[in-house]
Amino acid sequence: MFDEDSFLSMDLMKEELSKFDWPEPYRLEDDLPDGIIVAFPQSNFAFCESPDGDIIVEFLPEDTEYEYMLELAHALSVLLPKSDLSDGPITPGFIEYEWPFPSEKKARIEIHNACTLMLTHLRSVIGGDFSWVQKYLETREDR
Repeated sequence: MFDEDSFLSMDLMKEELSKFDWPEPYRLEDDLPDGIIVAFPQSNFAFCESPDGDIIVEFLPEDTEYEYMLELAHALSVLLPKSDLSDGPITPGFIEYEWPFPSEKKARIEIHNACTLMLTHLRSVIGGDFSWVQKYLETREDR
């Protein structure tokens, strides 16, 4: 177990999520100290804080029908065309911030950035479309 302070909290999540216009209603489920689940009618996003303060967003196995928890980065690797990755910022509103230590500011910015990524690139997943999982698994088999 790590002795680091955790900055991920229900209050912080409520505050940050309220800044966005979500396409579906959601509720927050307290799964702390492991994380907080943002539960939409057809999907779930589990926000977790790593020991170094990074906010990681994972998908629940019951949504992906895959035995392990897949992360936001896995979905983005399939859903973002490679051609979109070469010309400037791919996600308007993304906040560039590098700080190697846990802090409330880091958690706040990383929650903001995760929400920005979700709303920009994963609206179909919010609505319950997990067809990207099979595509992702196929790319893993090629390696």
